[in-house]
Amino acid sequence: MIHFRSEKKSNMTLVKGPVGDTSWRKASSKKRFWLNKFVEFCKRTDLHGFKYIVMEDFNNVERSCWALAVLVSIALATYFVVTAYKWYARNPIVTVIESTQGAIWDVPFPAVTICDLNVVSKKAARELSNNLTLPGNVTADFVFKTFRLIPMLHTTYKPDNEEKDQLLQLQDILDSNNISIKSLFTRLSPASSCSQLIERCMWKNTIYRCDDLFRQIFTVLNVCCTFNYFAIDGNKQIDLTSQFRTPRRVASCGYQTALTVLLYTNPDDYYSSNVASQGVLVIVDNAYNFPDLDSPVRMVNPSTEVLIALSPERTYATSGVKAFTPEERQCYYSNEVRIGNFRRYSFHNCMAHQKVKILEQVCGCVPLFFPSEGDFRTCNFKDIDCIQKAVKKHEFISRNWNDSKLNLFKCLPECEHYDYPLEVALGKLADSVFVNGLPFL
Repeated sequence: MIHFRSEKKSNMTLVKGPVGDTSWRKASSKKRFWLNKFVEFCKRTDLHGFKYIVMEDFNNVERSCWALAVLVSIALATYFVVTAYKWYARNPIVTVIESTQGAIWDVPFPAVTICDLNVVSKKAARELSNNLTLPGNVTADFVFKTFRLIPMLHTTYKPDNEEKDQLLQLQDILDSNNISIKSLFTRLSPASSCSQLIERCMWKNTIYRCDDLFRQIFTVLNVCCTFNYFAIDGNKQIDLTSQFRTPRRVASCGYQTALTVLLYTNPDDYYSSNVASQGVLVIVDNAYNFPDLDSPVRMVNPSTEVLIALSPERTYATSGVKAFTPEERQCYYSNEVRIGNFRRYSFHNCMAHQKVKILEQVCGCVPLFFPSEGDFRTCNFKDIDCIQKAVKKHEFISRNWNDSKLNLFKCLPECEHYDYPLEVALGKLADSVFVNGLPFL
């Protein structure tokens, strides 16, 4: 009996022993399996460094150094991947160059705005000063001399006290004669009609009357003449009788198939200018952009022939970009938002509109070169001090946007737009060429 019980205990011990040994063997087998797989991976992979971890010719120290180097490399790679992902999350839009070639007829022809550097015609100033009804203590010569100061209305140059008093007195005379600021600048401009500034016009190798192609607009520079201009909606400056409702296009390259003009400027008639030079300024920009000081511009001096070549660039967005919010993509589509009377949104138009909104809130008026909105009047010479304050406020807002208390729309770039980089070639116009006898030069 004693022997039997002893044997039973021995059997119970034998039963328990193999179960624990099997679990250990399974765990050990898994470790060996994954270790073998790792060794096999290190031997066969093309990733640099892994094969040296298991190379039998190296001792343990050398293999450990290679293992450490591989781990550091993996850690650095992970860091850069995470950093790149965070950058993408902040900037999900990427701009790439798709092609440097394209069909020219797919690109709208830009707007061409021509401005005489002479703001005040001496002849027109003398004629107007002689035809005004003046107070007894004011002479026509005083008015004639004061007309020279009118470009100060919308310049960064601040008039002194004497000039300011003269302009205030001129404003009283204009009010008594029922002459508005826009009428004053138009009557004194050497380009009171586009035919006075532009003598001959050729579009696509066909001669046109210049008044059929160009129309007057007010700009910060002067009263100008513009071609192919579609920025403002519902403005009398746009020729509503024109057969074109969208910007014109050309079918081939070369100046013969584009726009050619013969300009006239009279140096003897110069009386007041914002630029210490003679000639005209040519602004070439998107047909839906408002001509401003930051538009692409070139100067054309008298007795010169200038060839302006364009290399248009188109930026467009893929369909997936529109799924992002404007804050994420940091741009607006042209039909996504509307500002003022502009037909299409652009960053250029938004910045110009922002300046005017500041002027409206600070001075209660709009500049003469900007289409009026609502019941705001046109700024005159009595608003010069206020205009200077508005300019300073705009500069402050540009530097401290988050601190601004004015409720202004935040301008973002356009998602899709056309750019027109310019290249200029010029030469002296030959004196022996008989212009009047030719249909065109």
